Amino acid sequence: MMNENYMIMMEGVQQSDEGEDKLSFATRGDFYEKDGCFYIVYEESEATGFAGNTTTLTIENESRVVLDRVGPQASQLIIERDKKHMCHYMTEFGDMVIGIRTEKIRNMLTDDGGDVSFRYTLDLNANELVTNELKITVRKLN
Repeated sequence: MMNENYMIMMEGVQQSDEGEDKLSFATRGDFYEKDGCFYIVYEESEATGFAGNTTTLTIENESRVVLDRVGPQASQLIIERDKKHMCHYMTEFGDMVIGIRTEKIRNMLTDDGGDVSFRYTLDLNANELVTNELKITVRKLN
């Protein structure tokens, strides 16, 4: 059971041939450090399109971020600087394998919270689909 002692705010920009979409949302969740990695854990909602799932972000310095989603639309995305990963991604419309090429990761997290941001491009069948830039801010609730 989560304590949800932290406010997790996400701001993102998604760019594709069809234009640019911005998103932002905030939710309560957990945040902790263990074995040199930071963990951000939260329950997904209808607003994100993944209701019923729990998402854990594992931030490994400025080299790698792993998104693990557990639930009806389980998936794992590996965002690693200077590498491309093929990842399994489940949606309500079906499963797919997508490529993720990371351009940057910036980690400003401390034991008290902070920010992490990353930029990556998704492709399907070697065709670039979208470029995403995401900033996550974590603040302890009083």
